[in-house]
Amino acid sequence: MKWLYFDLDVNYAHAQYVNEPAGSYFIPLAPSFTSIGGATVIVSKNLRAGLRYRHMSNRPANSGNTLTAIGYTLFDAVVNYSRKHYELGIQVQNLFNTQWNEAQFE
Repeated sequence: MKWLYFDLDVNYAHAQYVNEPAGSYFIPLAPSFTSIGGATVIVSKNLRAGLRYRHMSNRPANSGNTLTAIGYTLFDAVVNYSRKHYELGIQVQNLFNTQWNEAQFE
């Protein structure tokens, strides 16, 4: 289908401090899994619309992993209108009004 496109970016990490005592080797706020992606529909030659998402898994909030920074998944709607010398775009971010905290600290 030349009118429908999907994209996906998935990342996995196993982040740990080295040479630390057992149980205190977690890197605070280092996610083990993140992902972004979406679907784009070509409505016409100049008009595109899409639904985008970004996800971050739960992650340790301290080096002992006794606190957890809660993960989240957000969705955004995007519409772009393009011409030869310019492009106009509009986004509705956090489309489903998800409650989330991007930064969380101990």
